[in-house]
Amino acid sequence: CIRDRTCGFAIKVVEDEINGVSDNPVVLTRNKKILSGGNFHGEYLSQASDFLKIPLIKCGIASERRVAHLLSGKRGLQPFLIEGYGLNSGFMAYHYLIASIINDCISRAFPASLINISTCNEQEDVVSMGPTAGFNLISIIENLRRAFAIELMLAFQAISLQPVTPTSYYLNYLKRCYFNPPLSKDSDLMSLSRKIENNLDKIEDACSRILSRILKKEFK
Repeated sequence: CIRDRTCGFAIKVVEDEINGVSDNPVVLTRNKKILSGGNFHGEYLSQASDFLKIPLIKCGIASERRVAHLLSGKRGLQPFLIEGYGLNSGFMAYHYLIASIINDCISRAFPASLINISTCNEQEDVVSMGPTAGFNLISIIENLRRAFAIELMLAFQAISLQPVTPTSYYLNYLKRCYFNPPLSKDSDLMSLSRKIENNLDKIEDACSRILSRILKKEFK
């Protein structure tokens, strides 16, 4: 829904505005010229950026909730995903981290396009605040990459604590690539979470291929 509806809408707005000839500079690549009548306005881009922030933050909230359940000690998993918890805190601190990340995202959710500060001796009396909307959107996306990397790291640890199943066989392959060996005592995990974050695109592609294989086997 987010990809097809919300992102699709935002992409269309960006494409329309970039290719528009009424309110934006016209870029002529063949002649290597940029023509502008000075009628540009970033309102549509600003509103699209503000709109896109909402479902992205909801994805982050869902990620934090999954992290909370992974750390809760339920479903046969050890609390904080570590053996001997009490002596070891395991991944407890990562719940604080992802909570702060999502809180930062929520603090950026207010629509920048609603704010107006007139400039240029009142000539620019209604402004879009598009750069602020875009900056907040980029910050939210970067935050969510960190949040998803944390969730994935915890999921890999949870898999390590469970018996291998036909489905988890594929996930174990990913785990061996990006999370091996599993955590058995407290240690510095920041470099590991950064490694997962830096490889999120590769992991996403691998997950797509794995899901395709699983579905082919189930529906034969």
